[in-house]
Amino acid sequence: MNINSFNLSFSTLEDTRLSDSARRLGKLLGQTPQFARFVECSQVVALDAQVASLVRQIRTRRSFYMSAEDGRDLQGELDALPVMQSFRQAESDLRALLDAVDQLLSRSAGVTFAANVPDPGCG
Repeated sequence: MNINSFNLSFSTLEDTRLSDSARRLGKLLGQTPQFARFVECSQVVALDAQVASLVRQIRTRRSFYMSAEDGRDLQGELDALPVMQSFRQAESDLRALLDAVDQLLSRSAGVTFAANVPDPGCG
């Protein structure tokens, strides 16, 4: 066995261990109350007729007028719906959990992973 094949085997073995660990972590996160609440609220929002109607109106206004500012009144109405407030809170709670996990991983590895990742601007 030459050194290159050893490095490849070691790398593959480490990749497999990391993948297995990541899957276990994902499974554990999926079992948290924060994740369950987020999924529940997401499903309620997805099935809510008033939410769907307001989202369609917002998109129509924005595409017709080509401005993000058009539809702000509708966005405020959407954000005021109790179902959306519950969703936003569940989203915030899940994000806080994921941020805490990121901090633990960063400390364990000795680097800051997400500090340089730009916020996608969602939510």
